[in-house]
Amino acid sequence: MPNLISRKIKNGFLLTRGISSLLALVFSLYYSKLLGIEKRSLVTLMLVVIVIVMVALTSGIGLTFRKYTVSNPELISPSAYLYTNLILAFLVSGCSIGILLVYSASNVSIPTTLLYLAAIYAFLGALDFNFHQGLIAYGLFKIASILDLLTIVIQISVFFLFSLSNQVSIAASLFTSLIISYITSVVSSALILLVHTNASITPSWKEIGLLIKTSTPFHIVGIAGGFADRIDRIVIAWFLPLGVLGKYAVGTSLLTYLRFLPEAFSRLIVSGQSSFSLNTYKLIGKSWFARLIIGVFISSVFAAFSQILIVVVLGKEWLVPFIVLLGFSTQELIRGYFQIRISALVAEGRENVVAKLSFLLIAFSTIFSLIGVKLAGLIGVPIGIAVTYLILIIFSYKKLNGIAK
Repeated sequence: MPNLISRKIKNGFLLTRGISSLLALVFSLYYSKLLGIEKRSLVTLMLVVIVIVMVALTSGIGLTFRKYTVSNPELISPSAYLYTNLILAFLVSGCSIGILLVYSASNVSIPTTLLYLAAIYAFLGALDFNFHQGLIAYGLFKIASILDLLTIVIQISVFFLFSLSNQVSIAASLFTSLIISYITSVVSSALILLVHTNASITPSWKEIGLLIKTSTPFHIVGIAGGFADRIDRIVIAWFLPLGVLGKYAVGTSLLTYLRFLPEAFSRLIVSGQSSFSLNTYKLIGKSWFARLIIGVFISSVFAAFSQILIVVVLGKEWLVPFIVLLGFSTQELIRGYFQIRISALVAEGRENVVAKLSFLLIAFSTIFSLIGVKLAGLIGVPIGIAVTYLILIIFSYKKLNGIAK
């Protein structure tokens, strides 16, 4: 059994995650206004590519480490975890820049300076992503939440100082602020993990190989999660004018902010720190229609508030149709349920079911978002992805019931 942390610390973790996400939302609106629609679209595309590659290549390692630190802590050493992520960070950086170079040559040209900065950002972002999960795996939630908050505060402060100087482009200032904040977070996380675990600073290739082998079943989960979360932006960038992507990213930023809740709950569940569970009745019961109506109402409220916020902060030229935001907010509600459901299955050791659901998530989200954008344009993308999540949630219960029988 894992060492359960106190309810006060878990609540503090959720609260700090919420504050950090709120600051990130404010920061996003601030730099969006300075960048303008076209440059914001290009920056969005670069960040999306990097995050997809990062999550696809590294999240399986993080998920494996969090799980086995709870169930079998002797299996994977912290030293192997740190060095494996260092190797993968170089791979993430190289793959991301390769993809961006192809896009730059075939579509919209990306300045060389931004490509160099993006390479550094991808390397540090990959390390920060998994070192943060390492802190959570050892129950260091207070430290993880403080570093979360510190990171976004540094980003805002550095970007603000650069924007005042007028010596560096806004896009370059943004990437520089991200890089400086991640240097602080990565170094701090690594030192804390080394001290807390008394890990060896000498790499063991045997242990690194074991970690990579053990994490293989979890990689499909990471790939599916990162891909499905951002397939909408890839489809929009490929099939619609690039300027639409910037407005879509900004318009959905408030709704994306709410992701911190299911993501934080999921990390607690996989780390063995939460008994939160979902059953079929909670999704499909006698009052399923009432739940549907409530869900649609909540989605409408958030979509309307998002529209008002964008008009007040950025202006009407940044608006996307209300129906698009309504579709996206509905997608986010269903996605949050699916994410918590998957984490519960992982914590229960049902990796085979999770792997099948993850594979279907990649396939269905791609197919339905492509069909959606072709049939209905921008609104078709979030609707297609929402349908994907809904089908897979129902399938997960049907699949488990079949196994039980």
